[in-house]
Amino acid sequence: MLIGVCLFLVLFAWLRNQVQAWLAQVVFRHEDVAQLPARVKENPAFSSEELYLAWASGQIAAALGTDRFSLIALIDVDPAASLHAPVAATMLPALSRRKEWNWAEAVVPIRLGPGNTSLLLLGHRQGGRRYLGADLEALTRPPPKLKSAWSPCAARR
Repeated sequence: MLIGVCLFLVLFAWLRNQVQAWLAQVVFRHEDVAQLPARVKENPAFSSEELYLAWASGQIAAALGTDRFSLIALIDVDPAASLHAPVAATMLPALSRRKEWNWAEAVVPIRLGPGNTSLLLLGHRQGGRRYLGADLEALTRPPPKLKSAWSPCAARR
């Protein structure tokens, strides 16, 4: 009898973890964000860095479930700001003061070189979902080694 109760408890704990993982995946839909590095790694060739950034921004926005996004220079928003990780848009008060950017709900910094940072503004998510810390944290993970997305050789084709 005691062995039966122990086996039942072990089975219950295992089954509970499986159901909890399935519910988290269904409710919070993290699979799109988890697959983002692989999609970015398998990018098509682009003739310029701007085209690649526009494409990658669209991929990030689609993975997070938003149709509205914009890529802007950090210096245009707040020259004194220094972002090192994705944050809620409320962390940059200058965004809410500008009418053209007050729709943003999350901000992802994209460093293009020393002193050259762009911001990916992400709008309202489909289904009314909020940007959770896990969603923004997933964007801070380093991507796999990327193949060259653009080069002067590709521009000559």
